[in-house]
Amino acid sequence: GKIDPDALADVVLFLGEYYNNAFAGVEANNHGLTTLMALKSRYQYLYRREIFDERSRRRTEKLGWLTTVRTRPLMIDSLARAIREGEIVVRDEETLSELMRFSYDRNGRAGAQAGSHDDRVFALALALQMHTLGPAKGAGAQSASPLEDRLDLLKTLRDGRKGASRDGWNVV
Repeated sequence: GKIDPDALADVVLFLGEYYNNAFAGVEANNHGLTTLMALKSRYQYLYRREIFDERSRRRTEKLGWLTTVRTRPLMIDSLARAIREGEIVVRDEETLSELMRFSYDRNGRAGAQAGSHDDRVFALALALQMHTLGPAKGAGAQSASPLEDRLDLLKTLRDGRKGASRDGWNVV
């Protein structure tokens, strides 16, 4: 079903608090911006992306994940790798059904085949990005450097230390 973006903020707030101030990743595209604005002053454990402001020549943070022509392939490629390498096991039938109908069109754009949906595929891909880029210091903590944390995780995976724990994240 669908939920209004401002009402979704209430759900994110409830679930975040229920799960011990869980880190929440909300997409900043389209209606997600409404959700983020409703959460901004009510919940602090939100994903923040680092951007470089060309004009001021400074780094700054913005709330929410932004899916763009640059980040969309990253999401899909990361999800494909995680599934292929057994880092993620999908047991939900509806998500599996969407994954089976997810392909590339003639222009190389990934998405659902005609008449199918891909909402669950992108939700899973975003969840993987949040797991990868999320806090490394325990529940709700913001990472000092998401890029460094990601590189550390990739090194851990490369070295094959499966089952290793990294500040609350289990490498699977």
